[in-house]
Amino acid sequence: MLEPKFVFIDGRTGATIYSETYRREVLYSSQQTTPALASYFELMDQLLPDFLGALSTQKIRGTRILLR
Repeated sequence: MLEPKFVFIDGRTGATIYSETYRREVLYSSQQTTPALASYFELMDQLLPDFLGALSTQKIRGTRILLR
C-alpha cells in the first residue's frame, strides 16, 4: 500500500495552495514472491498520472521496465 499526501505551498506566504491524499494498493497471491522495490515501482506507476494531473492538464504516457 502506498498512501502519499501531496501538499503544494506558496513560496512567499507559506500558505497551503493545494493538498490531496492518494491511496494505491496491490494485493499479491501468497504463492507470488514479488520484490519490495518492484512493488513500489508498480504502485508509483499507478500513482504518477494522478500526481501529474494535479500539476497540469497534459497527459504523460510511458512504460517503465525493471530489469533483473
